[in-house]
Amino acid sequence: MVRVVLSTNNLAQLRNRHGISEPVGQSPFHVAATPEDIRTLLFAAFADPVDFTLFSVPKRLVLFADHDEYTSIFGMSKSAVNRIATPLKQGHVQFVSHEPEQP
Repeated sequence: MVRVVLSTNNLAQLRNRHGISEPVGQSPFHVAATPEDIRTLLFAAFADPVDFTLFSVPKRLVLFADHDEYTSIFGMSKSAVNRIATPLKQGHVQFVSHEPEQP
């Protein structure tokens, strides 16, 4: 069980539409299979003041967002990260790059 101390109204509404009645703290996982489902899930998650992690399969991409409005994108390649970052930049999201230094 996860302790949820902030409101999760948007995630709760989304989960209810998918027949998931348990509170987010009791069942903190949600699977999205289509691009539209992923988009809808991300809009709901970003709208609530929660920390969340998105794992993509099989693309090997991880997106972590925290309630302090920071999001980290991790990928196996720069092109994988750019597939996510480019639309966000076009949507006026401010980026702070922390790319590892080359040896």
